[in-house]
Amino acid sequence: MIIPPIFGAIQTFRDGMEVRYVFAFLGLAAVGVGSWCFHMTLQYEMQLLDELPMIYSCCVFVYCLYECFKQENTVHHLVIVILFMFSVIVTVVSLKIVFICNTVHMEQTFKSYHGYSFSWVSHLLISGGVIFFLTFPNFTSAA
Repeated sequence: MIIPPIFGAIQTFRDGMEVRYVFAFLGLAAVGVGSWCFHMTLQYEMQLLDELPMIYSCCVFVYCLYECFKQENTVHHLVIVILFMFSVIVTVVSLKIVFICNTVHMEQTFKSYHGYSFSWVSHLLISGGVIFFLTFPNFTSAA
C-alpha cells in the first residue's frame, strides 16, 4: 500500500484535480510506510508510525468528503482548523503516553486511546458519507 497511492497522487496531480485528492493519496502512502515500519520492527515507537498516519489520513478523507458540499472557489477554513487541531492533540497525547508515561500499562492505554481517537474520526467520515448519500439521491438510481 505504498506504491499504488504514490502513482495515484501523481496521476491526480497530472489530471489537474484539487490538491486535497493528492493529499488523500499521500495519506494512504504514509499509512503503508508506517505499517511497514511497525510490522518490520514491532516496537512501540514504530507503532506510532503505524497508527498516527491512520488518524491523519482519515482527517484528510473527512475534509475531502465535507468539501463535496462547498460552493465554487471557497475553502472551509474552520473544518481545516478543527481537523488539524484534532490531529495535533492526538499526536501530543500519543507521544506523552509512549515516551513519557513509561509504565507497565502503557500498551493498553495507548491502544485504548488510539481506538477512541480513531473511532471519532471514523464516525465523522461515516456520518459525512451517509449525509452525502442521502443528499444526492441521483447517485443511487440506475441510468
